[in-house]
Amino acid sequence: MYFVFVISFILILPEYYAQLTVGVSPPILDLGELEPGTSKIARFYLVTSSKEKFFVYMNPTKDDISTFATRYKDFVNNYSEEDVSSWVEFLSNPVELREIQEGENTKAGVPIAGAREIIFILKIPKNAEPGYHSGMINLNPTTFKGAPSMITIKAVVPLKFIFKIPGKAIREGKILEISSGNYMDDKLYANVYFQNTGTVTMGVGPGRVNILDERGSLGSLSTNFAYVKPGETIKFFGFWFPEDIELGKYNATAKIDYFTDSAFKQSVIDVYKRPTPPVGKVIEKEFVFPWWAIVLLFIIIVIIALIYYYKS
Repeated sequence: MYFVFVISFILILPEYYAQLTVGVSPPILDLGELEPGTSKIARFYLVTSSKEKFFVYMNPTKDDISTFATRYKDFVNNYSEEDVSSWVEFLSNPVELREIQEGENTKAGVPIAGAREIIFILKIPKNAEPGYHSGMINLNPTTFKGAPSMITIKAVVPLKFIFKIPGKAIREGKILEISSGNYMDDKLYANVYFQNTGTVTMGVGPGRVNILDERGSLGSLSTNFAYVKPGETIKFFGFWFPEDIELGKYNATAKIDYFTDSAFKQSVIDVYKRPTPPVGKVIEKEFVFPWWAIVLLFIIIVIIALIYYYKS
């Protein structure tokens, strides 16, 4: 139904809006369970309501866990955020999207002007992580008359593909430590060391760090976002301005989310005096007359004189 709705919407667009419209059939390709070290041949259709010929560039990209969870929320706890875009190999890219010949069947389910069957090979590496994986294939239509940047109106429906690698997919992580980092432009960096203790890659962050004393919060800061592989420890960081705060040790709490759960830790952070940059010293060197230059000049003069003498 989703695909029929999208293509039907494309078909009713005015002609000047629908000159370069590309969709896919089916919109989601379920490749089932695949073993590490194997390959899978996958097929789908590019379809269009445009009657003119044009090329379509296909670009595999990383999918997002939030879009996966929207449709497959029951499986998100077993989802790996490993990047699978490099596992995709097209037999031909770009491809020409041509007009359908009379009587040709594309299995699209709606009347369309042009179509092309696309075949790609999904090569699963031997060290692929367990759990559910997903990827996207983005489409970039290009006219014969010019480059993609010359096309001002496009209606594009990308392809999503999903598959499962057997094994126990665990999404877990913990914060090992919170510590103060270096000063930079009056900002004191706070470091949060997060370790992925599960079996799949996870998108981690942004996190929140709070600095506290006995009266309450002195400051709050956000950390960055990063993908963390199984067993890997990543230093997340944020900064704050410890103005009008006495030097010393303060309580700190850190919480970092990884979509399906979060990690929390209490620790102590050290607010220390900003180091004073060293003052540069000017070192004067004693002048030494370059006698070697005089000797070299004398040798050159002798050589020139000898050459002139023997030629004359």
